[in-house]
Amino acid sequence: MNSKSVASLILGILSLVIPLFGFFLAIAAIILSRQSINEMSSSDSQGKGLSIAGRICGALALAGYCVLFLYLAKYWF
Repeated sequence: MNSKSVASLILGILSLVIPLFGFFLAIAAIILSRQSINEMSSSDSQGKGLSIAGRICGALALAGYCVLFLYLAKYWF
């Protein structure tokens, strides 16, 4: 089991749950997911599904935070 894929899933889930720091956690989840998929393509380690799930959770959180930032910017300016 690739440890980076587990970490990307954990960070992806935390990015959905934790406000304010979730934006940075989502970026970290996407980066770790990308690295783990690249490592798994060259070796026989498992965990590709975890890595994909981490990437999806991170992308959803990132999209949600972008919408939230745009919504707040609309009313501030």
